Amino acid sequence: MVILGYLTLSGQEELINTELYKIIAKILPYWPKETKSIFNKFKDVTLPYPGWTRNDTLVNPHRMSLEELVGVFSSFYSVLAYQQDHPEEHFLEQIETSLRDAHRQVFGQQEEIVFDLTWETFLLIGRKPLQ
Repeated sequence: MVILGYLTLSGQEELINTELYKIIAKILPYWPKETKSIFNKFKDVTLPYPGWTRNDTLVNPHRMSLEELVGVFSSFYSVLAYQQDHPEEHFLEQIETSLRDAHRQVFGQQEEIVFDLTWETFLLIGRKPLQ
């Protein structure tokens, strides 16, 4: 049995990280209570197998265009719930604008907006004993 989990995205640039964290802070209250335990890497979870292990040191790098990154956010349940409560805000457009502006402040005007990001990732691994 393997349980894979990942936390929020991080960028390599402080200004981009600031924008990512603002987005996460805004949607965090809309995350289902049952799934918030992922933010502590399931520290309270134990697998029902002897000798199971955890690896908290994994990092999953991604290179994403602005459109892909907004697409990732659009798939989050918490973003959908936030948009339902605040339809007048056009939240995905706000996300796109804030990330575009942050990218331009860091890198200047560029034809293609691409982000080098990482997902902090963890694994819980257990094996059923052979009988």
